[in-house]
Amino acid sequence: MDNNKILPFERNKYYSGKLLTANDFNVEQSYNSGKRRFVNNLMFGSGVVCGLSVYNLDDLSIIIESGVAIDNYGREIVLENSVVKKLSTIEGFDKLTSDEVELFISYAEEETHPVFLANAQSGEEYQYNTVEENCKFILLDEGAVKSNEDFVTEFVNKARLYQDSNYSVHVSIPVAVPIDSAVKIDVELKKLSDEPVGFSGEFTLLLPAILNQEEEHELNIKIENVELQNKETLKKSYWAVVAADAPMKTTISVNPGSVDIHSGSEVVKSIDKFSLATEIVADTAEDIVMREIGKISLENRGLLGGSELVRIAHLSLIRTDSLFIISDFEDTKAKKYLKNNANDALTREYLGYYKNRELLKKDSHEAGKTNMPDFSKLIADHNSLRYTSGILEIPLDVKQKPGDVIYSAEIMHGLGKGNVYVDIGIDYIAEDKTIDAVAENVVYGDTSLFESPDMPFTDISTAVKVMPDKGSFMAAVKLLQETDLVMLKFRWNAIKFTGDDKIEDLDQLAEMRIVAETPTFVLGTKESHFFKVKFSNMPPSSVTYTLTEENSGEISADGVYTAPTKEGVYEILITCVEYPLVSTYAYAVVKRKGNEE
Repeated sequence: MDNNKILPFERNKYYSGKLLTANDFNVEQSYNSGKRRFVNNLMFGSGVVCGLSVYNLDDLSIIIESGVAIDNYGREIVLENSVVKKLSTIEGFDKLTSDEVELFISYAEEETHPVFLANAQSGEEYQYNTVEENCKFILLDEGAVKSNEDFVTEFVNKARLYQDSNYSVHVSIPVAVPIDSAVKIDVELKKLSDEPVGFSGEFTLLLPAILNQEEEHELNIKIENVELQNKETLKKSYWAVVAADAPMKTTISVNPGSVDIHSGSEVVKSIDKFSLATEIVADTAEDIVMREIGKISLENRGLLGGSELVRIAHLSLIRTDSLFIISDFEDTKAKKYLKNNANDALTREYLGYYKNRELLKKDSHEAGKTNMPDFSKLIADHNSLRYTSGILEIPLDVKQKPGDVIYSAEIMHGLGKGNVYVDIGIDYIAEDKTIDAVAENVVYGDTSLFESPDMPFTDISTAVKVMPDKGSFMAAVKLLQETDLVMLKFRWNAIKFTGDDKIEDLDQLAEMRIVAETPTFVLGTKESHFFKVKFSNMPPSSVTYTLTEENSGEISADGVYTAPTKEGVYEILITCVEYPLVSTYAYAVVKRKGNEE
């Protein structure tokens, strides 16, 4: 069965007396799996659904956690259990030619359970009875797999303002602009050659129907002393609003005498063949975006082809003739996570071209202002500051209702006895368009001021009780709205100011090390292991052991780890109590008996 083929759909037609053959049953399977994959592709796109986190275990190995992805053909890629892999054993490693590489996961099949054919008409004595859907990992040089997620639409009008052998400049604006919205104008500089030359440019766009933030019908663009690599781009965005007496159709042009471009040895002082059309409409921004996305055809969505690979990590290597080590590692930013409908990401991107014009004015007036307190006097003497941080999780009961107060367990902050300032903030993951990836967010104080669809809840009250004589604290949370969450996740920060700090030299602190004698240990479910610690450039002292994620087993105060019943790779944070900035990590690889690799 061709697992890359989705269209056209063809299903069995049954009738009395029909002789069913193996081909008929294969058609039945192909139809049902193809329909499911078709929906996966249209509704979710391709990327990581959950899990598949990748960790740098040591200089030669990585840990890949269990998880699920969907490829460009809508096929589900499932990694049932976490695995430890040496880079040199992964497919494609021996063909790498650069130091910047990418790790992919791919759908794979394996025929299993051979059966003997007593009357084999094909001449084969054995056939496989089942097909196991599995996955495999592949290493490729960075850039070897091109993205096929760029849909061909008519949402944005784009025109070239300038081009030579080294650089090009394009300006773009949506083809339709709501009359009551602000609109984004993009200016993109792109390098076209390998020549080591720079670019500087200044020009003014004339906006007959649009006003800049100073309420003028022009937009001054300035790019100073930029030197890009071949195919690298630099994008600058500007906001404008529709004028009160704007015509329905308008064309943006350039003031010929405002041009001053220096690209390598090229010098340009005038441009008169540039025009960029747009239309002022009475529709809302949401109407324009949804109409444009709905027009995208199947061919433009890439349903009939594309990569079978899903990117899950980026690695930088140091390679010699006989050795390689992992020098840098990137997990979260390298992968694309699937959150809802596949069109949501495109919808948010397109809606990013518009903004409420009143909010735009407010943003321009408040730019540069900040309400952050000035800590400069407090930390003028860096030797007087000690700081720790961690994750706090508070489970919720199904019976909890608005107004209920939930308390955390008592937590040792690691700064010892004495007066310590502790604060907590809600910790959550959300998509950040500025870095084109999902990122961690922490909100301290009134969460309702940062209300957004990604927030797990928007109305909550928190408090912290510090116990100076015990070197610990407790957190309290009051729910002010209904929630179906089963766990509240917070990040806590503790700061202590003291003039009696035992470390007078920060260089001495930087040389201190603690390390687990066995940083990675493989054990069975419910088995135990003691993570003993070695000290380097410091005297032996007390340490604390913390599991960095929930349901990852148990660890005692003296470092005895007990594995959970679920297979996986679990992380243990080991921190020096007396010097909280000195810490290390250990990893427990948990496997069921008989499944060890």
